[in-house]
Amino acid sequence: IFERDDVSIGEVIDTVLTALSSSMSKEKGGTDAASEKTKKAGFATLLQWTSLFKQIGGKSGGYDSTVAYLAKPAQDMAKPGSSSLSSEFRFRVGSLLTSNNESMIESVTVDLFRDKK
Repeated sequence: IFERDDVSIGEVIDTVLTALSSSMSKEKGGTDAASEKTKKAGFATLLQWTSLFKQIGGKSGGYDSTVAYLAKPAQDMAKPGSSSLSSEFRFRVGSLLTSNNESMIESVTVDLFRDKK
């Protein structure tokens, strides 16, 4: 039911997550209200598609890109010379933790700290 022209819904989700996490990573946006609103909307969209991935599954490339995007500020803070929580860390993790999907929050949070060897 989810397949059309040999493309599954999982592949669509993977492609969308890859595109969203890639464009969010490149976003340098300003500090004006319009930039902040756009950033919040993009992040909310990323979380919605992440939730779909967790419910339906699919290839993990897009999801892995999303987890890498979420983890980047924490990884940057762990580098020598970093002394405080960045606003980007607070935004990404705070937005994740205050979203309305508890099972997705728990699952993604576990994946953020999972050692991928």
